[in-house]
Amino acid sequence: LESDLDEAHHSTTWIAEQAMDEVQTWRGGGHLLMASFIKPHHPFDPPAPWSQMYDPQALELLPGYTAEPLPQDLTYNRGYFPYDEMTESKIRRAMAYYYATISQIDHHVGRMTSLLKAKGLYDNTLILYNSDHGDYMGYHHLLLKGNHMYEPLIRVPLVVKYPGQLQGGSVSDALVNTIDCAPTLLTQAGCDVPAVMPGLDLAVSPQRALLFAESGRGRGYMVRSQTHKLLFCSDDTNSQYFDLTSDPYEQQNLYRDPDHQGDIASMKIALASWALFDAPYPVHADEAAPIISAANAQPSNAGHREEIYAYFAAKMKEKLAP
Repeated sequence: LESDLDEAHHSTTWIAEQAMDEVQTWRGGGHLLMASFIKPHHPFDPPAPWSQMYDPQALELLPGYTAEPLPQDLTYNRGYFPYDEMTESKIRRAMAYYYATISQIDHHVGRMTSLLKAKGLYDNTLILYNSDHGDYMGYHHLLLKGNHMYEPLIRVPLVVKYPGQLQGGSVSDALVNTIDCAPTLLTQAGCDVPAVMPGLDLAVSPQRALLFAESGRGRGYMVRSQTHKLLFCSDDTNSQYFDLTSDPYEQQNLYRDPDHQGDIASMKIALASWALFDAPYPVHADEAAPIISAANAQPSNAGHREEIYAYFAAKMKEKLAP
């Protein structure tokens, strides 16, 4: 859907404006800013003129698209979404709006970068651009997230500009994780990295043999090497194993293949070790903890979340009414 909001009132623009207002106050060094954009997360609702930027019919379907969902994707997590109702036309329209929201963010990140340059702060600023997850966007005829941890979901943007870096554009094929962001920022700022903090410093090209991830507590796990991936589920009938070199779009499940049982067993042992000894515990959120005094720190309001839920539910019902 195209957003009913003017661009000036859209979340992407508002967040960028708040970030730029903060940067305007900066003098010298010693500053930290996290600008967390909601988009391109669904719902895909870019405002005009961004909503008209891409013609759905002119877009190419992404690699890994299939004409219908694969059987394993309709059983895992109860399918999560009515994928079998997705037509090619609907996927193209979702792609057009998704790309539009990304282009809108790119524009405003560019404005933020230009402001740093205008203030003479760019060269001495570390910029880290990252996302929490991707979107299937037609891969296996899927949309959104919530199904298996396929490549479009786990391979997210990660761009780092270091202070004093004169020449950029280098690309690393190292296995990295979002948990590497905090140690990287702390090290660059000259701070000690707590011994209990997981993750590696990206500046020294982390070298891992395996990456781990989990989907919900105990529901599903991923183990990924440079060439293979294990998707290990609590319901073992949904588990999968892929050779990413010969099958980059994850369509040939080798989990029951006798030739791969040794490698699968090794990955399971590594996963068990990680889950028992290395996986970070969920951070406890103390709702009674004091809140810092800042312009962008909202006061605690126990009923506000329910009020917002009710507001958006009513608006969506109104929008979708015949």
